Amino acid sequence: MALGEMLLEAARTARADACLIAPFIKAEVIERIFAELPQDVRVDVVTRWIPAEVAAGVSDLEVFDLVSARPGARLLLNGMLHAKLYRFDQTYRLGSANLTGRALGWRAPSNIEILRTADGPDKDLRTLERTLLSTSMPANARYRDEIRQQVDLLVKSGFDPRPLAAEIGGLAASWLPTCPSPEKLWDVYSDPVNTRRRMVESSFEAARADIACLEVGSGLSEVQFYRVMSGALNQMPLVRLIEREAETGLDAGRAVELIASAGGAAPYATDEMWEILAAWLQYYFPDRYRMEPTGEVLRYGRVLG
Repeated sequence: MALGEMLLEAARTARADACLIAPFIKAEVIERIFAELPQDVRVDVVTRWIPAEVAAGVSDLEVFDLVSARPGARLLLNGMLHAKLYRFDQTYRLGSANLTGRALGWRAPSNIEILRTADGPDKDLRTLERTLLSTSMPANARYRDEIRQQVDLLVKSGFDPRPLAAEIGGLAASWLPTCPSPEKLWDVYSDPVNTRRRMVESSFEAARADIACLEVGSGLSEVQFYRVMSGALNQMPLVRLIEREAETGLDAGRAVELIASAGGAAPYATDEMWEILAAWLQYYFPDRYRMEPTGEVLRYGRVLG
């Protein structure tokens, strides 16, 4: 279960009050949690608004509007905040995950995060929560607008958000690779001018689009590039589902069904998207995936010998 689904499940069970503490909070995540949290549950939200982080997109000022519109909710700000702590009644969940799509597994490639549960009264966690609530500043529209002005100035000055890219944007869970030649991706990345001459234009552009979508930074070695690409692919929810089904043999018909059920707009026919994805899996994980001689069934399992 994605960490986000765990939080939603906890939100549904709350009956009295809740507290959401995270330095990075995206509006779409708060909206999703509020939709599951019963309307009569009081909720405190604690976060921080640092202009550079807001400009990078890791936190949304629109969270203020969502919290303000909910009865019994308030938004507090603490510039020193780094803790991630979520309480629903007497149950705490704490760990590394911010309230962002990538951290909670709702966008791919997702971050590698942890949230552990602490049931029942916990003196230390309760003390931390109370300290934060008593020392943090209530957010208001005027301060929000001041932060927005500072963000606009940063953007106009050419601010580079890439150092914070691990928390922002991300692919929809239904994203699929589009380049039919995964073995060419390194060449496109490392030497695009010369590689373009040796590739079909559509495949070249698809490779560039895939590299851009996966937010591969510049200057990587070939080994680093391989690890970034395989790591992103391995975290996709659809790939994890394919892995489970491929343990007993995944035929093309069933694979197409899985891709179709994932939703999202595909640039090619579903069977073509499966052929491309299967090629990526075999290229990036040659010791885990193999296509049977018929070319119709993908199997998962370490190759021996």
